[in-house]
Amino acid sequence: MRVTFWATLLGAPLLLIVSLALGEDIVPASAAGWGACLAMGVMHVFGQGGVAWALGRLPASVTAVTILVQPVVAGLLGWWVFGETLTPIQALGGALVLGAVVLAQRSQRAKPTSADAQPG
Repeated sequence: MRVTFWATLLGAPLLLIVSLALGEDIVPASAAGWGACLAMGVMHVFGQGGVAWALGRLPASVTAVTILVQPVVAGLLGWWVFGETLTPIQALGGALVLGAVVLAQRSQRAKPTSADAQPG
């Protein structure tokens, strides 16, 4: 929690400065824009909260590999919800990431425990 707090405290002003320098709109112009901001905030809390929760309860190797799924899901949602185009190389990259996550999860389950290593 402390790292997330400090990263946000330092990152938000820097992002504000960059946004203003690039001439970006800071305040949403419509109710739909405010709704999108609210939805992104809720999803961010659930996403980062889920990661923080998982890091405290699961092995870091499992959590770190699973986080790699986020860009794949973002790409698929962009394609499905907003009609964005996925190039063949992006689709291949997503498939490779998902395959790597599956392999990492399988290898984590296949590791023998200390009870399995004892002669019986």
